[in-house]
Amino acid sequence: DLGELPLAQAIDEARRAEPARPSTIHRSLVGDLEAIILKATEKDAERRYQSASDFASDLRHWLRDEPVVARKPGAGYVLRKFVARHRGWTAATVALLIVLGVATAHALTVRRAERESHDAALNALDAVITRVLSPLAPKLGSLDERAELLALIGPDVEQIASRSPDGERAQRLRARYLAAMGDIQDGKGDTDRAIALREESLGVYRRLVAAAPSDAELQHEFSLGLVRLGDLSMQVEDAARAQLLYEEALRVDEEQVRRHPEDLRLLSNLVWS
Repeated sequence: DLGELPLAQAIDEARRAEPARPSTIHRSLVGDLEAIILKATEKDAERRYQSASDFASDLRHWLRDEPVVARKPGAGYVLRKFVARHRGWTAATVALLIVLGVATAHALTVRRAERESHDAALNALDAVITRVLSPLAPKLGSLDERAELLALIGPDVEQIASRSPDGERAQRLRARYLAAMGDIQDGKGDTDRAIALREESLGVYRRLVAAAPSDAELQHEFSLGLVRLGDLSMQVEDAARAQLLYEEALRVDEEQVRRHPEDLRLLSNLVWS
């Protein structure tokens, strides 16, 4: 138990400990995606991706069912990837050769696989955005490299969101992506652009929280977005707007404590507000 060790020893133990495999955290984080995440978080710098763009490039290979750098490409592995990229040919051939009942079963299997692939893509993109938004974001690379990484995954985020206009996870992913882009622009000193991105992010969040008023985690993200936009407003000396945003964030936190009085984390958020 690291909590019982002296601080210096606990830090050393944490540094040397092997990280948990992503597949133990969520069942969709397996195979190539797990290999990509493990390579991105590898303790040995020589074995990690050498830049944020390399990381993003491997994610794009995974999204396209292409071989990824994070895994050694044996002949069988490359063949499986080729078949996956051209599964439509197989489906067309089967449809000509088998009876309607089997074809229907096949179609159901394909749709289930597509749903699982969609969920895995959301998990992968969300994992990238979470790391960019976290206090440990500098470990992903410089500010410019993080900006490049977000720019590379941006088209995929927008495509998923546009295909699922009513999908809570897809729209939430876009809201978090816009928030991360806002933080990057703030880091670069472009406060006006940061404010515009944060406003767009809050616009998405407002639609989501209206549909799910009891979702504590979603409401907390919304509250944090309000506070962050308030901070940016203070940077441009718009104290009146900042005050309104801070007050709205406080009301959101108070409402969530009222709805979930047993959740100590929400109470902590309210004290912080």
